[in-house]
This record gives sequence, structure tokens and C-alpha cells, in this order.
Amino acid sequence: IGRLKKLKKLSFAVSEIKEIPLSLYDLSELETLQLSSNRIKKIQPQIVNLSQLKILSLGGNEIGHLPGTLWNLDQLIWLGLEFNKLRRLSKKIHQLKKLEYLNLESNQLNQLPVSINELKKLELLDLTSNKFKQCPNIYDLKNLRWLRLDENKIKELPMELEGVIGLEQLILSNNKLKKVPQVIKRLKNVSFLCLDKNKIKRLDVDSLM
Repeated sequence: IGRLKKLKKLSFAVSEIKEIPLSLYDLSELETLQLSSNRIKKIQPQIVNLSQLKILSLGGNEIGHLPGTLWNLDQLIWLGLEFNKLRRLSKKIHQLKKLEYLNLESNQLNQLPVSINELKKLELLDLTSNKFKQCPNIYDLKNLRWLRLDENKIKELPMELEGVIGLEQLILSNNKLKKVPQVIKRLKNVSFLCLDKNKIKRLDVDSLM
């Protein structure tokens, strides 16, 4: 497959692939790589050779660690890492300056590196079904429009979240909130708010106005 030097898009989703052949990393013109829903456990450092990648989909695999070279793919716009076994995210993520979409749903993360705040173009961040006990430090992501934090163990939201001034959709269902977070009324652009299945006993409308 490495001989297809002009290949721009490649998809092997929903297959039984366990290992990525090294020859794939010779496809230096590749812009889209779709490998979701396989049985991949490891991404080799040679992924750095795919320097033109804009879309990388690795969701639904068995990946527990990402090579440091992945963060050198500075053309990435879309990165799907959902339904894997990641416990941490490298602080080098700040190198993905063009990233607009980041899906980390259903991993084992309990914090994010502060450097994620340098992703000034990030618009969509999915952190559903991880191990967050508090809202991660994402307070400088001013262009973030869509944030999912459902199915975690979050008890409250800090006032610093008001720094995410572009937020339009906020999903906080299935957490441990006991009241509507005060910061929400400061998020003036939010048009969709989901607080299903928390521990809220009283609807305080004033906290939303």
C-alpha cells in the first residue's frame, strides 16, 4: 500500500486490524486516515511521516499510549481518539495549532494538560465518560463552541469557565452536580444546556438569569 504515493484519503474502519503496517507511513500525501473500530493497540512513531494529515480517526481501538511524534502533525484539524484506553494526554498537544475538533470520549482521563489552552482554534471538545472529578482547565479556549462533560463525576463548575466566552452547547448530564452552577449565567452564548441525571433537587431559575 505504501506505493500509492498520491493517495489522499484512506479508510479501514470497522475491520479487524491489530497492527498498522509500517508501509502505510510512506503515504506522505495522505490527508485523511480513518482507522476507527479496529483492534489497534499501538501507533508507531513513524506516524510523523504523514505530515499532511488533516483528519485522523483512531476511535474504538485499544490504544493506551500515543507516540510523542503524533503531536508533530501540525496540519491536523480533526482528531478522534474516542473509546480507547488513554490515561493521560501529552502536554505537547499544544503543537496542534490548527485543531478544531478533539474527541476523547470513553477513555480513562482524569485531567488535561494546561497546554490544551493554546489550541486557539478548537471548537468542539468531547470528554464524555472519563474520570473527571472536576472541570479540566480549559478556561482560555475562547473559540470553543461545543463542550461535552457528561458521564463523569463532576460536583461543581468553577467561575473560571466564564473564560470560554464562545460556548454555545454545554452537556453536563450524568455527573454529581447538586445545584445549577453559578457560572452558567455568565456564559451568555449558551443556547443548549443539558443537566440530566444529576443530583439537583431544586430548579433555581435565578441561577440561569
